[in-house]
Amino acid sequence: MAKLLEVHGLTKHFGGITAVDNLSFHLEEGEILGLMGPNGSGKTTVFNLIMRDHKQDSGEIFFEGEEISHCRTDEVVKMGIARTYQIPRPFRDMTAIENIRVSALPDEVIKLLRREFRSEMYTELGKDVGLGEYFSMYPDELTVGNLRRLEMAKAMATNPKLALLDEIFAGLTIVEIAEISELIRRKKAEGLNIIIISHDLRALAPLVDRVVVIYFGRLIAEGPFAEIVKDEKVKAAYLGVKGVA
Repeated sequence: MAKLLEVHGLTKHFGGITAVDNLSFHLEEGEILGLMGPNGSGKTTVFNLIMRDHKQDSGEIFFEGEEISHCRTDEVVKMGIARTYQIPRPFRDMTAIENIRVSALPDEVIKLLRREFRSEMYTELGKDVGLGEYFSMYPDELTVGNLRRLEMAKAMATNPKLALLDEIFAGLTIVEIAEISELIRRKKAEGLNIIIISHDLRALAPLVDRVVVIYFGRLIAEGPFAEIVKDEKVKAAYLGVKGVA
């Protein structure tokens, strides 16, 4: 398979703390990749670096063979990468459907302001993620599960080729996890490539084709989920044992 996303020697420091440490991994076309690691291991920072919310201290990131390491966030989004957030970030003073509309690409937002947008497109998108009954509700009125669906819809509004899903299962019921998992499978079948951060390994296991495990920002294991969870370094990292690397 072709490599859709490639990360080479990525490093990020915050003061005296190294959040990401010479990290290299890749995502293949047509793949769902799990990004695992205990709390504080640098997973969300990796997403922030890919989306250019943070600038790396060293290393390169390539998407479809083109280096994006020095792009702006809006340029990365236009190239076809979107994300959700561990803590949902809706526009609190807008309804669910309005949130979806304004999350589109900048040129689509301009059309929105000029009332030239195709409202049915966003309606269908909202229905697709399971928000059809909640379009007129404000974020503070939505359940955690529906806020996660809204995060998905906002990401999908940019028509991405790659979605970065950060703790998409956090706070969900078993039923909601099953529903979001089915949505993810469906999106993969439609051609979406996905990287998922999740502490819910039971939810992650049946979804991912492969996993990458980081610890204190460093790669410690990668491969099929069933093999990785048996890896002694991975077990030690999740149990908090020192000297993993």
